[in-house]
Amino acid sequence: MSWKVVPLIILALALAITAASAACIGDKIVNFTSSKEWVVANTVDTSVLTAYITNSSGSCSVPDTTLVTFSVVDPVYGTLTPLQQNTDLDGKASATFKASSKSGSVNITATIPAMQYTYTQKIDHDTPYTTVWDYDGEVIVNTTTPITIDIKDKWGNPVDDRNIRENISLVVGSPLGGAGFYNGIGYPASITLPVNGAGTVSVICKVDTVSGDNIIYMGTLGSIPSAERYRTIVGVSEGIPYSMTGDITPQPYVYANGIDKFYLQYILYDSFGNPAGNRTIWVNSSIGESELLRSNSLGQILATYGPKDTAGTYTLSAIAVDNSSLIVYLNAEFVNTEPTNMLVAANPETMASWDVPGAEAGSIIGKVMDIKGNGVPNETVVFTISSSTSVTPLTSLPSFSSTSYQTSATAITDADGNAIVPFYPGAFPTSGVDYNETASGTATILAQWGSSTGSVIVTFKNYPYLRVRTSVSPAVVTPNETFDVHIELIGDGWALRPKPIDAILCTDRSGSMMYDNPDRMVEVMNAENEFVGSMSFIRDYIGLVSFGQKGLAEAVSYKNWGVPYLGPGTDTTTTDDAAYIAANYPGGISDSPGKHTYSDYATLDSGLTNSPTTISDTINRIIPYSGTPMRQGLFTAINEMIAHGRSNSVKAIILLSDGDYNYYGDPLARGTGSTNTATSYGDLTQNYYQYAGLGTGTTSNQNMSNYAKNNGITIYSIAYGSDISSGGRETLEILAEGTGGKYFWASSTDIADVYTEIAGALRTEASVDTSMELSFQNINITYNNETTTTDGKTLLTYVYEKPVSTWVNSYNKTASPLPEPVLIPSSYADVEPLIGNYSSYPYSFNQTNEWNSDTKLSFNAGNISINQTWETKFRFRVAENVNGTIDIFGPGSIISMNGGSSTLTLPHTFITVVPNLTNTATVSASLDVSNLRCTKAGVITDFMPLEWNIAYTGDSMVTERVSYSSDGGNTWTLFDTNFVTKAAVVDYSNLDVRSLPAGGYLIRVDASAPDAPNDRETLLAPVTVGAQGKAYIKLE
Repeated sequence: MSWKVVPLIILALALAITAASAACIGDKIVNFTSSKEWVVANTVDTSVLTAYITNSSGSCSVPDTTLVTFSVVDPVYGTLTPLQQNTDLDGKASATFKASSKSGSVNITATIPAMQYTYTQKIDHDTPYTTVWDYDGEVIVNTTTPITIDIKDKWGNPVDDRNIRENISLVVGSPLGGAGFYNGIGYPASITLPVNGAGTVSVICKVDTVSGDNIIYMGTLGSIPSAERYRTIVGVSEGIPYSMTGDITPQPYVYANGIDKFYLQYILYDSFGNPAGNRTIWVNSSIGESELLRSNSLGQILATYGPKDTAGTYTLSAIAVDNSSLIVYLNAEFVNTEPTNMLVAANPETMASWDVPGAEAGSIIGKVMDIKGNGVPNETVVFTISSSTSVTPLTSLPSFSSTSYQTSATAITDADGNAIVPFYPGAFPTSGVDYNETASGTATILAQWGSSTGSVIVTFKNYPYLRVRTSVSPAVVTPNETFDVHIELIGDGWALRPKPIDAILCTDRSGSMMYDNPDRMVEVMNAENEFVGSMSFIRDYIGLVSFGQKGLAEAVSYKNWGVPYLGPGTDTTTTDDAAYIAANYPGGISDSPGKHTYSDYATLDSGLTNSPTTISDTINRIIPYSGTPMRQGLFTAINEMIAHGRSNSVKAIILLSDGDYNYYGDPLARGTGSTNTATSYGDLTQNYYQYAGLGTGTTSNQNMSNYAKNNGITIYSIAYGSDISSGGRETLEILAEGTGGKYFWASSTDIADVYTEIAGALRTEASVDTSMELSFQNINITYNNETTTTDGKTLLTYVYEKPVSTWVNSYNKTASPLPEPVLIPSSYADVEPLIGNYSSYPYSFNQTNEWNSDTKLSFNAGNISINQTWETKFRFRVAENVNGTIDIFGPGSIISMNGGSSTLTLPHTFITVVPNLTNTATVSASLDVSNLRCTKAGVITDFMPLEWNIAYTGDSMVTERVSYSSDGGNTWTLFDTNFVTKAAVVDYSNLDVRSLPAGGYLIRVDASAPDAPNDRETLLAPVTVGAQGKAYIKLE
């Protein structure tokens, strides 16, 4: 071949190759793949990524020399080699990806001219290597805590579930086997759970029902070391109290000497019998003391009560704060020491004379006390009536006996130091020339105990009075302490009692009274018997008039008024008549059951009597049958009242009817009067039977309303049932209201209430307008049996404290505050509540200005009636340097009644003031650990020196347990135990860290004592512990 030809061949080949190459590159498709979907983030695992280049038809046969550039978008995930490569004869170019230690996903790109292709390489975590636990290291027994476990490989990557999901097995062991993991249904002791996308397992763990360790074990997983797969949750016994015990020593008492005291022990338990630690109880005393106490880890509370200088039995009630149904009562009795003094008083000091109806004996009291003012029991006191005075001659002299004249009596002091004998006042004449309607007398009573004597003067009167009762609380105080004064004015004087009642029941016994079941007649008889039962037959008289059939009345069924039958019991049948009659209608005394022979249309069945048995028996014998002669019934009742009613009584007729009047005509005397036969008058006739001597017409006494009113009689009328017409009801209403009485419309459901209301209306009660002025300008104080008189301001100061001082109340015999508005005097300050010029019981007001002005306290008690009590309470503070017994009411203290026409003095009322009086309430020791600190700065490599402050007020030994935690407070390891007494102020410990792993360490101190609540102090920030310096050999 010619040398000229060779270049041409070479050129032709080159052109051919270029043409072929250009043709292949013109339409390239790149497939970019990895040899592994997942690689492991362990710094050694690799995958090969290959880029493949071809034309669209896949027919490019000429080797392509395309340069491919490879790149890792985020190099933190690994490296690529090589970064560039030409395609081989098959159009392929490859690079090797080597994973780093970080898991996740990384984008790897392959780039050719004008084109770039991406592959996402997935990188899995390495083998499980370590865990991070989050949980509460201490949990109350039988409660739950969430546990979170983060699983990581050795590089810190989460062992997640993106590739292969790991399963975690957990098992818990506990003292009784009651611990477990919540599986949606219950709490089994083992559970298997998958990790989530964050490499985390979460579960709820319930600890056992008893205190102790609940040890959790995680099954083998990867390379996680065995020690790291155990965790302990401590079940602590701090559950809600379920039961409580209490004990008090010594028994049965200690002396009220300011030294001796009681020791209290309470133990709280939860519902599983564990001690309930760290729980609180209120211990309240019967004199208002309160103390909040906390249990220690043993559920125990030790406390003391006392000492006291005031004798008495104090009830201590312990109430669990978290379970108020748990209450334990203990009694602490402080008894007095030796007796030293005696006081004498009378209760009341003013009383009714023995001739007054209902007069009662009083009490003479000799109180023997020790030096602290406490009453002393079992001491003998002799009482003597030394003299009595009276301008009016006495029919009987004051005496210690109700049956004979006795001027001397002996009594033994009770537990409160009180020797009490009854005192019977003298009696005055009740008629004749010596009668004096305002007679008054006195008796002087001497009391002797050993060489100590005292006296009191008692006043007795035969005219109206209020009973006065006073008290102070507490009875023994120290200087600067407060005490409350309580005064009661009790309306139980004889003149305040209700007037006697003369009442006549005027009752319809017409045939319609057998309507209904029970019969109307039976319902009315029952209601009238209740009315009778509400009377006081010491002073009240009741009679009975009935009106209806003349002659034989029978409780039998008969056809009437459009109904099949009207009769006893069920009206539509006769089958129950015999049994019903036997049970409800005994009939007349001379008649057989169910029958009663009446001598007239209206009969006086029982005259006024004070025998409840007689009147009830008469009521029960009524037999209803025919006719409604209401006019004649009223006429008969009024005449009985005129003939036998008492001059000083409340007189009333209670008229009841269930139908319109007929026989004898109109009770109001409307129309024309005549003497026609009784039965000639029909229903609601406007004519009337004319009685002789009563005049004519509605304005005369022929009108039964006038006849009653003009004779001092009040009519109460009752329309019973729905059958009475409007005209009949109107007649009953006029009859009652014309006399000042009241009209009622009643049914079987409320008939008893109507009779009860009428009974209440008949009780007229007198009242007495009362005011009280208390003077403290000249009051007596006794010290060492020597009495001096001084201005009350030098001894006492009034204390205003809303709403307890000054406090006023008034109530009736049911102890309910009176509902009526109370007009408040303009001089009262700071009244609460106050609406306009009125308040309501109880109320409070401020008497500071009055006290400061003239050392007086004034009260307007208003009208006090029978069985009403008006009371007030106010507070004093004792001045400095006071010592002795104060008789707090001065001689100018007066209770005035009815504008001063009658007065009373207040009884002697004493308060004992003792300097340095000891009255200690419940006391429990306290335990406080504070200011825990590491006294060495920087990283600790050998010993960690620790200090803390401790304050303990008890009498036992304090145990201090010192622990460390390297996992943020989840798990604690005890490394030291100390024992200290209350003398300790600062305590110490040392933690040897030389063998401990490096890291941050928390420290805590747990302190406990038998007589104080536990306390815990934890280091605020972890202390850094570093590995100890290691030795090396230097090579040269």
